[in-house]
Amino acid sequence: AADGHTYDHEILQDYLKGGPRRSLYDESITLTLEIMIPNHDKKKQLTEFLENVLTEIVELAEIFPDYLSAEKAGILCSRARDFATRLKSQKFCRQVEMMRGKFIQRLKNLSFFLQFDTNTLATQLTDRCSRTEKTKTALGLALNAIQANSGCSKEVVGLCQQVFEELLQNSEEIQGDQISSTGEVVLQKDSMRQQLKCLKHAQGIVVKEQQLGDSEAELLGLRLKLCPLLENLTLTDNMIGPNGAKQLAEGLLSCQRLIKLRLKGNHVGPIGGKALAECFNKDNILELANLEGNRIGDEGAMAWGLLLQRSSLLQDLDLERNEISPAGCKELNIGLQSSKCLSILYLSGNKLGDLGVKKLADGLKQSNCLKTLFLGANDIGPPGMGIIGKILEVSKTLSRLVLYENPLSAAGIENLAKVLVDNTIVQRIVLRKTLLRDSGAKIVGKMLTSNTSLQRLTLQENEIGDDGLSCLCAGFKENKILKFVDLSRNNFTDTGSSELIDYLLHAQTLEQICLNGHSFSHDNVGTIESICSEKNIKVTI
Repeated sequence: AADGHTYDHEILQDYLKGGPRRSLYDESITLTLEIMIPNHDKKKQLTEFLENVLTEIVELAEIFPDYLSAEKAGILCSRARDFATRLKSQKFCRQVEMMRGKFIQRLKNLSFFLQFDTNTLATQLTDRCSRTEKTKTALGLALNAIQANSGCSKEVVGLCQQVFEELLQNSEEIQGDQISSTGEVVLQKDSMRQQLKCLKHAQGIVVKEQQLGDSEAELLGLRLKLCPLLENLTLTDNMIGPNGAKQLAEGLLSCQRLIKLRLKGNHVGPIGGKALAECFNKDNILELANLEGNRIGDEGAMAWGLLLQRSSLLQDLDLERNEISPAGCKELNIGLQSSKCLSILYLSGNKLGDLGVKKLADGLKQSNCLKTLFLGANDIGPPGMGIIGKILEVSKTLSRLVLYENPLSAAGIENLAKVLVDNTIVQRIVLRKTLLRDSGAKIVGKMLTSNTSLQRLTLQENEIGDDGLSCLCAGFKENKILKFVDLSRNNFTDTGSSELIDYLLHAQTLEQICLNGHSFSHDNVGTIESICSEKNIKVTI
């Protein structure tokens, strides 16, 4: 091939036997031959040009075969078009334009690089690409090509943009068996680096219980910048810390379609919690955020409170087990007042106490959308229950209240019960392990005789004895709406079972009752099961 005098198709094919055989190369070579064959009088110039084309293509293919071929072929075609124009080969010009048109059509589908300049692109590539020597070499060649053609047409620059997009994707398309019908991709830690190349079209990314650390989270964060269709990110029960959370937050800045973010059971801490909240601007469409068990503390809680104030669509916010104290409630309180959509708020397992409830009170009273409130295990006592009672007096939406593992005692439940007597909104209450005992059960039973809205009541593990059971059953009989009752693991015996059996015989609305963990005789257990079977009541005993 070097002498430039005996080119023909057969020799050319022999020359290329050891090189890449992709369609782009073949098309580029075919187009180049179109100038050589009809312009034999220009053979010397054409030979030099063809030799340059082939040499550069083969060299680039050896350096980085999967990534830069399209970009370099595009630039060479641009040079060929200019050369052919000088030779007035119209046929070749038309074919080159057709090829360029294909590149440009693909470019139109890109949105990531609409705002383009060399410096910005170089910075973005440095952040996103793997650090192999081949990648660095390829990037250098590509950036040199852009800089060398700084005065060329927008189409040529566009070709380079298109190739960089392919480079960032590592020239791999998402495989049909890696993405579900809902657009969800499930990643595994062992193969995560390879799978990360296939996320451009993913609508959901799921990584559960894979012990992902900050290094994996950093890689995923970089890749998220190229996932414009992402709607759901689930990274529950991993080992992501503050640094990993910050990298994820940077990636999420580009995910304007994100609706659901689940990071339960990681270790993002206050810094990570704040970074994740701040990555969502006022135009975000986030509907669900779960940061349970991440120890985001007061700093993180305040950041999410601020997000609640500027987010118009957030409906479900889970901040359970995050070491939030009364100091972290200020912004949450304001967020509750301004939110138009928040319907579920999880705050169980924090350190709110009575003071924290007081600091949230205004927001809870003024909320026009909150339906479910979890405040379990927050060391809330009778004073806090008094505040919750006042909230229920004015709330028009709060229908589910979860208060498990708070030291309410009889005094605390009395503050709640006197409001529930006339309340027509609350339908579900969880009072598991709240130290009610018989005195508290008596108050609950009395309340049930008048309440007309409560459908589900959980009173398990409250040290309630037979006397308390008798008072509860009296209330159950009078109540006309109760559907579910959980009385598991209290202190009932056969002495109190007669009252329970009598209630079950007359129950009109009950659909399910839980009676695990009691000292009932075999005969009484059989009687209860028989009655429930006849009345189509589901029972566990």
